[in-house]
Amino acid sequence: MKKNIYLVATFIFGVLLLFGGSFAFYKTGSVPSLFSASLFSLLLFASCFGMYKRQRWGFVMASAVTGVIMVLFAFRASMTHKPIPIAIFSLSSALFILQRILSRR
Repeated sequence: MKKNIYLVATFIFGVLLLFGGSFAFYKTGSVPSLFSASLFSLLLFASCFGMYKRQRWGFVMASAVTGVIMVLFAFRASMTHKPIPIAIFSLSSALFILQRILSRR
């Protein structure tokens, strides 16, 4: 049951990330936002496949991609000084990783 929660959470995070990148592209014409959101979403969806097959690499990949996203969003928030929506994704990434670490104990 726990593994299904990670799978669903990772999938939802990937969808939200893709939606956010698409929205940024629509609103400001930011091609890098669309590209990076698409790339990270694709990686998260691939990790969902690994989780579905109960492969360890799926969980490791989801945690690694989420960690990279967290660092990138935190860096971006510090440069733009606009906490919303960047802070939401950064915080949700941190909570996702923390929950994964605490569930291993």
